[in-house]
Amino acid sequence: MTSPGGPIYSTSDSGTNQYTTLEGSSFSSAGAAGALAMLQELHERAYGSEQPMLASTWRALLILKA
Repeated sequence: MTSPGGPIYSTSDSGTNQYTTLEGSSFSSAGAAGALAMLQELHERAYGSEQPMLASTWRALLILKA
């Protein structure tokens, strides 16, 4: 999985309903973590929490390029 580092159209801290374009690796780490959390939830729903996802599966998902 690859995540964007910039430019990202995002909310701004300059006021309500304000947006700006930002860059940085902080955006990519949050996107990757959120996507993996959703995949972990899907895995638990399909196979139960008694069968955790293998480390090799996590690694494959992280480096997968769509």
